[in-house]
Amino acid sequence: MILYSRVERALARNRVSSEGTDAVPDVTIAFWRNRVLAAAGGGILGEALNRIYLHRSGRVIVALLLCFSGALVLRAATRQFRRATFWSAMFAAGVLSAVLARTIDEALGLGDAAASLQIVPLLVISFVICYRKTGAFGALTDRPVDELFFWPIAAIAQTLASALADWTVDPGGPGYGRALPVIAFGLLTTIALALFTRVPRAALFWIVFLLTGLGAALGGAYGYQILCGD
Repeated sequence: MILYSRVERALARNRVSSEGTDAVPDVTIAFWRNRVLAAAGGGILGEALNRIYLHRSGRVIVALLLCFSGALVLRAATRQFRRATFWSAMFAAGVLSAVLARTIDEALGLGDAAASLQIVPLLVISFVICYRKTGAFGALTDRPVDELFFWPIAAIAQTLASALADWTVDPGGPGYGRALPVIAFGLLTTIALALFTRVPRAALFWIVFLLTGLGAALGGAYGYQILCGD
C-alpha cells in the first residue's frame, strides 16, 4: 500500500493543471487503466476496419478524422461531461491510429519496422513545435492551448505504438512473448525513475503513454483474433 501511494503521487506530478477542475483527469493509476482500455478497444475496432476496408482506407481515415475532430470540438464546446469527452477522444484516437499505422505500412511497402521509423520524426517534430509554442512538451492541462497540442501528439504517439504492435505480431517480429516482458520492464523502470530521480515528468508521461499504447495495441490485436477467430 505504501508503494502504491508513492506511485500514485509520482504519477500525479506529471499533470500540470489548475486545481479544482474536471476538465482533464488526474494522471493516476486509474488514468492509465482507462487509457489502456480505451486504446485497446480502439485497436480492436481499428483492426476490424483494416480487415473490412483495407482497399478503401483513405475514406475510412477521413471518416475517423472527422469523428476524432468531432469529439474534440464537442469537448471544447461544452463544459459538461468533460471526462466522457476526454475518453471518447482517446478511444477515437486509438481507432484512427490503428488504421493509420496499417495504411502507412501498406503505402510504403517496406514492412512495419520501416513504417514505425517514418513516424518517429513526425512525433519528434510535434514535440519541438509544441515546446516552442507552449513551453511544455504536450502538457495534459485544462488550458485550451495545451489541449490543442496534446491531442495531435497523443494521436501520433498511439500511431507509432500501433505500428510497433503490427511489427511485433508479424511473422518476422519478436512476438507477444518477447514484447510483453520488455513493456513490463520499461514501465517498471519508468516508475522507478519517477520515484527516485528528477527526470522531467513530461518525458516520463510520454514514455508511459507510448508503452501503454503499445501494450494496448497488442491487446487489441490479440482481442480481435479471439473475437473473430482470425
